[in-house]
Amino acid sequence: MREGEGVTNRSRSSELTAERGAAGEPVSCGASPADSKTGTSSPVWDREAALELVEGDRELVEELANLFAEECPNALAEMRGALEGDDAALLEHLAHAMKGSSANIGATGTSQLALVLESQARSGNLDEAREQFRLLDAEAGRLLIELRALSPKAAT
Repeated sequence: MREGEGVTNRSRSSELTAERGAAGEPVSCGASPADSKTGTSSPVWDREAALELVEGDRELVEELANLFAEECPNALAEMRGALEGDDAALLEHLAHAMKGSSANIGATGTSQLALVLESQARSGNLDEAREQFRLLDAEAGRLLIELRALSPKAAT
């Protein structure tokens, strides 16, 4: 992570890097409905982790979650467009933003998937990025469902 990206990104950097797949390969962080080892669904949003990141400020967590829920569909559409237009630089920028915004609300799986997508876009590997985007899109969809279920404001 670059200095100045914020406490959230720096504090999660080593955690995210440790989860990353070898050579930037697509990594699923719960994009499937059930964990193959336990048969249970993995959490897509850790509210307690989000609260810890903002020193227990529940209103701020709700505000950040609502903002994420509002902006995420457009961000995913823009990423899809960047892939369709083979625009690796734009995809890298959008994935970077998704990585940070999802980390800020404790959505580690979404953030991890965006991290890998950002890296693939930076290296110009759009074929792998397309597969990684499918994983990110699925995980973000699960996240949005959970956020909307927990907050009436996020449903609008």
